[in-house]
Amino acid sequence: SDTGGSIRIPAALNGVVGFKPTARRVPLTGAFPLSGTLDSIGPLARTVSQCAAADAVMAGEASNELAAIPLAGLRIGIPRGVLFGDIEGGVAA
Repeated sequence: SDTGGSIRIPAALNGVVGFKPTARRVPLTGAFPLSGTLDSIGPLARTVSQCAAADAVMAGEASNELAAIPLAGLRIGIPRGVLFGDIEGGVAA
């Protein structure tokens, strides 16, 4: 379960996908949540598609194939300002 990163952080450190769904999307039955109102049960998987399929199963829904979306015109925000003045070069890159 994930309250403050227990799915997402290990995923990021191991090169896999981690997904924290909305709280209570997946029942907490059988889990030992740190916070019953903030914890979410979510999957770790090799791909976003696998995470989406596992999430659907855990939520009791039918799994649907994900549709690709075009990246043309995608805008990405880059944070700047005083909070990022001392950022390490590798992190900034």
